[in-house]
Amino acid sequence: MSTYTKHQAKQVDAKLAEDQKSIYKALAHRDSIFSTLARLAGAKTVYRGRTSVQSFDGRTAATHEDIELRAADVQASGALAPWDQQSMDTYLDKLTASNASVTALRASISAAHKEWENHGRWSRFFLVQGGHIHSSTSCHTLRPTTQVGWLPNLSGETEKDAVDAHGAMLCTICFPSAPVEWTNGSKSDDDRFCAGGRPTEADFRRRSPYGTCPTCGEWVSVTSTGKARKHKKAVR
Repeated sequence: MSTYTKHQAKQVDAKLAEDQKSIYKALAHRDSIFSTLARLAGAKTVYRGRTSVQSFDGRTAATHEDIELRAADVQASGALAPWDQQSMDTYLDKLTASNASVTALRASISAAHKEWENHGRWSRFFLVQGGHIHSSTSCHTLRPTTQVGWLPNLSGETEKDAVDAHGAMLCTICFPSAPVEWTNGSKSDDDRFCAGGRPTEADFRRRSPYGTCPTCGEWVSVTSTGKARKHKKAVR
C-alpha cells in the first residue's frame, strides 16, 4: 500500500515522465556531438551491412570513450587548422555540458524510482496508442520499438479509473485479475456481449483452447490467462 497520497504520486511521476523525455533528447544531442568530434579527430565512416559506424582504424567501431580520448589528444597536439581547432574546442565544451546534463537527468530519474520503491510502489499506467494500457514498460508483450506513453495523471488511481479515462483495454498480462470487460474491449452496458469470466473445461494443451463460459454457457475461445475472449451472449 502506498504511503503517498495520489497527489504526491502524480507529482513524482509527472516529473519522472518529463525527465525521461528530456534524457532521450539529451542522449540524441550527445550522440551528434560525438559524431562531430569523431570527424574532427580523424575517424572514418565504415559500414557493417547497412549500419554505419565511426572508426579510427578502419575496422573497429569507436566507442564514446575512444572518441573523447582521441579528440582530447588531437586538440592538445595543435595539428588542426585554426578553424577546425576552434570547432574542436567548441564541441569538447559542448560535450562537457552534455555529459553533465545526462548525469543530472539520470540521477533525477533514479531518485524518482527510489521514491516509488520506498513509498509503496503506487499504481502506474502506460498507454500504447491504439493498443493496451500497461502497468509497466517492462511488459514482455511490448517490443523495444513500441511507443509507450506515460499517464502520470492516473498514478495512484485504480484500473477502473484508467479504463474510464482512456477507453482502452487493459493488458491481460499486466492486469490478470481485471474484469474481462476491461481487457477484451466489451462494454458493461452493451447487452449484446457477455460479461465473460473464466471458462471451464478449457484444454490449454491445445494451440487455441476453448471452454464453456461460466456466465452465459457459450463455447468460447480462451486467452492464455484463462479468460473468455469477447463474445456475444448465447441465444437461449
